[in-house]
Amino acid sequence: MNASEDTKVALADGSRSIARTDRSGGSPSAAGRLARWWSGWRIAIRVARRDARRYKWRSALIVAMVGLPVLVLTSGVALMSTSDISMSESVPGVMGSAQARITAGGSGGRQIQSPDGALTVDGEGGGSIVAALPVPGFAPDSPWSSAKIQKLTGGRLIPMVDGWTRVTLSDRRPTMVTLGIDARDPMARGMTDLVSGRWAGTTSEIAVTEAGIAGGLPNHGTLTTTGADGKPRLLTVVGVATALAHDNNPPPLLVGLPGLIGELSGEGDQLGAFLLDRADPVSWPDVRTMNEHGLVIRSREVFLYPPSSAELDPRVAQRINAAQGQSDLILLMAALGLFIETTLMAGPAFAVSAARQRRSLALAASNGAEARQLRRYVLGQAVVLGAVSAAIAVVAGVFATWAGLGWLLRRHADYVMGPFEVSWPRVVGVFLCAVLASVVAALLPAKGVARLDIVSVLAGRAG
Repeated sequence: MNASEDTKVALADGSRSIARTDRSGGSPSAAGRLARWWSGWRIAIRVARRDARRYKWRSALIVAMVGLPVLVLTSGVALMSTSDISMSESVPGVMGSAQARITAGGSGGRQIQSPDGALTVDGEGGGSIVAALPVPGFAPDSPWSSAKIQKLTGGRLIPMVDGWTRVTLSDRRPTMVTLGIDARDPMARGMTDLVSGRWAGTTSEIAVTEAGIAGGLPNHGTLTTTGADGKPRLLTVVGVATALAHDNNPPPLLVGLPGLIGELSGEGDQLGAFLLDRADPVSWPDVRTMNEHGLVIRSREVFLYPPSSAELDPRVAQRINAAQGQSDLILLMAALGLFIETTLMAGPAFAVSAARQRRSLALAASNGAEARQLRRYVLGQAVVLGAVSAAIAVVAGVFATWAGLGWLLRRHADYVMGPFEVSWPRVVGVFLCAVLASVVAALLPAKGVARLDIVSVLAGRAG
């Protein structure tokens, strides 16, 4: 039995099965209509699976047309999810093993901040900045110091500085990101960790990171740096470490004491930030209290357990929601683009497939197959091939992104990425969108098949 006869027999059997369903039920009740609908689609899907296996090259063309856009978009979703470092994932890079990271607000007034401290709004009253509350025992206009912050927070503090410096590498003098912290302190663990050698103990010593070595820095010997004053400074490389990036900045390539990094960066003795260690975690009410004194706080407790939107200042919540809305809009536009592109690419393939099977479908119609069964036959192919191609493309996209990022990170240690993750709800949305686009692409060929002139097709006169 050839393919035409198979299709004819399957659709004719389906027509008789549906007719029996109608006769057994008497009047067409809701249950009878549902059974008829399900029986028709079940047969159409079964025939479509068989034809997909039989016409391999034709099926492969449709799978490629549907699958390629899905693969690209799935890879983009996985890449975006991995690049988007959450607050909990960013804790080690931001504050190491400390309870909080503290910086002074730029305006000197009261601060209103987002939970991650990346967004700050000056406290306003009557159109002007509200002066920060004084710290007991210190003059209201006195500069921030370790003792002043310690009085307010009640914990142990160590200073840190994010800076940069020029390094002489043969005939090159690249600018490199540096981290100034006494890395011997346990609070620095996680932010930077020693791989070999030892930590810098004086302002004439420096540790290089693995990312720095990948960028051409030596792992031993001496290193010539040039600070903001233009004077060269010879440093001894005493260790190799790892260091994490934060706030979308490149990872540090050099780690030294805060005094050295501040001098090289031209900040001198200016306050950078402090890491806080204390027995009690820094809660969101603690953060808001310190904001009243003009400090911006990044708390481990808040990063791990963020406050609800109702607990945030309305201006901060509005800006956060606006940023999230922009992200959702981008995803919606990408999904719409996937739908349109898949429909345009797969539509001609389904049309060619239906045209090649005109005679088989005409024979099926001459043996009792109804017009809706012929439509379901073409749409069944769209469902089967759309689902198969989308599933293959989703798996391939996730695996390709995982393998590509692994290869990239092995060769570029300074590339900033979070742990590999996939937003499965978004991937499922891409999958469903691709299947729906396949069905839409097959609608026009399906309507054409249902209007076949059986006599002309069987006589070989149909165009």
